[in-house]
Amino acid sequence: MLYEKSAENQKRLIMKTKLRLKRHESFVIREGWIEKAISAFDSDNKKLLFGKAEGVKTLGIGANMVKSLRFWLIASGIINDKNELTSFGKAIRKYDRYLERDFTLWMIQANLATNYEDLPVFNIIFNSYKTKKFETEYLVSLVENYMKENDLDMSNFNLVKDDVFAFERTYLNSKGENPEDNSACVLSRLQLLKKEGKFFSFENPSAKTINYLNVYYCLLKCLEENELEDINIDSLIELNNSPSKIFNLDRNLVYSFINEMGRNNLITVNRTAGLNMIYLKNKMNVEDIFNEFFKGE
Repeated sequence: MLYEKSAENQKRLIMKTKLRLKRHESFVIREGWIEKAISAFDSDNKKLLFGKAEGVKTLGIGANMVKSLRFWLIASGIINDKNELTSFGKAIRKYDRYLERDFTLWMIQANLATNYEDLPVFNIIFNSYKTKKFETEYLVSLVENYMKENDLDMSNFNLVKDDVFAFERTYLNSKGENPEDNSACVLSRLQLLKKEGKFFSFENPSAKTINYLNVYYCLLKCLEENELEDINIDSLIELNNSPSKIFNLDRNLVYSFINEMGRNNLITVNRTAGLNMIYLKNKMNVEDIFNEFFKGE
């Protein structure tokens, strides 16, 4: 039933049967873009921020880049479609507007990678990949198979590769190759993707870069999406949009973070008779989560 419910929830998101592809204008979220946009919301002309002329002037980037930035801000939950900061965006502005902490980047990742509606290729890849080492065509075939299995309109399939390239450039850390490259994506700092020759590989994050509150936030989103208050740990690991998939956590890291969430009174875990059930004990909103992390800063 759990997986049927998850499938039903995703089906509700794709009523039009056509994936929304290449809405990023072929740009990724460059270093400094989010910081510029969030700071611009301090000014009086924030409602015109993404207008063709005002956006170029205020943000100091090209017109297509302005359009791309607006897309990424919406896809990552920082602004809504009315160009207003969301509660998530306001929390970033208050606590880490210059994206100096990995914590904030993982929070953005949780929103971005679970957003099937705006960024389906990213979401499909994180939930579907089965091999650690791969070439670009493997990711393209993942999306193609998903579209066929779900009877989706294939007429725009030629755009899938553009989104796969965007995925690779989003997470591939290329700073080592050229430290002056300001076109690198801010999320490449998460180091989820590595490349050797023509092969890519997914990397597990270091436990030092990701916080239990990041995992808790992703857990909340996953359970709310599936209208659940509790879940078996093994089922959680396999569930779409779970922290294990969106953050690429191995089983040991998942158990480690579950224990830490328990110690911090956010969940309870019933291991009686091998049940391994997680129960939510405390639901924090996004402002509270940011505040909890940054209160000691």
